[in-house]
Amino acid sequence: MKDVKWLFFDIGSTLIDESECYRLRYREAVEGTTISLADFEKKVIEFSKQNREGDHEAAKYYGIELRPWHKEAEKPYADAEYVLNQLSGKRCS
Repeated sequence: MKDVKWLFFDIGSTLIDESECYRLRYREAVEGTTISLADFEKKVIEFSKQNREGDHEAAKYYGIELRPWHKEAEKPYADAEYVLNQLSGKRCS
C-alpha cells in the first residue's frame, strides 16, 4: 500500500463548530413572523431526516428567507488543531 499523501476533511461541523451560525440564522429568519424558533427547528430536522437541505426546505415551507450566514460565528472545535497536527506527520503503509 502506498503512503497516504492527502487527507481531506469536510470542514463544517467536522473541524469547525457552526452551531452558533445556525442558531443566529434561524432566529433571524423567524424574527418578525408568527413562526416560533422551535417550530422552525423542528421543520429543519424533519427535512434533514429526509436527506434534504433542512434549513432551506424549512424556509421554503414557511415562505420566509434565510438570512446571510454568520461566518464570524464559526469556531474551530477545541481539539481540531491538535488532531490535524497529530495527523500531519502520520504515514499509512
